Parts: sequence; structure tokens; C-alpha cells
Amino acid sequence: MTKVTKATSVGSKTETKVTRKFVAKLNEFVETRSLYNLYKRLVDEGRSGIFSEIGEKPQDLIHNGVKVATISKVSKPYIDLEKLKRTDPEAYENCLAYRDEFHIKTATPTK
Repeated sequence: MTKVTKATSVGSKTETKVTRKFVAKLNEFVETRSLYNLYKRLVDEGRSGIFSEIGEKPQDLIHNGVKVATISKVSKPYIDLEKLKRTDPEAYENCLAYRDEFHIKTATPTK
């Protein structure tokens, strides 16, 4: 059976007072992150829609005799962690590392 682990919050939290200017900066960040997520989703949907019509293969796209786009195949190296975990669990465990991340979640203001 596969063991599933979730990221957990580590350490204690402190309260830090911030300025109105900082809150404005935080709000701008939240709006930018929201737009980023929206545009990323739209790009992914657009890509899927295009490939569902023409297929995923290298090709030039022509409209009225004019090339309007080129689809090219690009192979990028990546490490298949699931395969590594299955074939050499010891190597997987030896290479497993953790890094601290700090996530920003906005809260509803309370008094």
C-alpha cells in the first residue's frame, strides 16, 4: 500500500503588526496571484482546445496560404519520482529532501 504524506505546518506562529501601506501591498499581491491563477487556467484550457482540434504533432498551421503558427515537439528531461520509488525505494528515500516554504493566506479581518 502506498503511503501518502501531506505537507504540514511547522513551528509556532507569531503576531506581527503591519501598516496600512503593507495591507495595500498584501491586497495587490492577492489580486496578482488571483489573476495569475486565472490566466494560467485560461492558457491551459486554450492549449487543450487547440490540440483537441489539430492533434498533438509537429506541424505548421496555415490560414489563407500564410503560416500563422508552428507546433514543434520539445523533449525535456525530468525525473520520474514514482518510477524511482517503485524500482529503488532506498535511493528514493536517500534523495528525498524537504525545504521550508512560507505560504501567504489572507484572513478575514477580526476586531
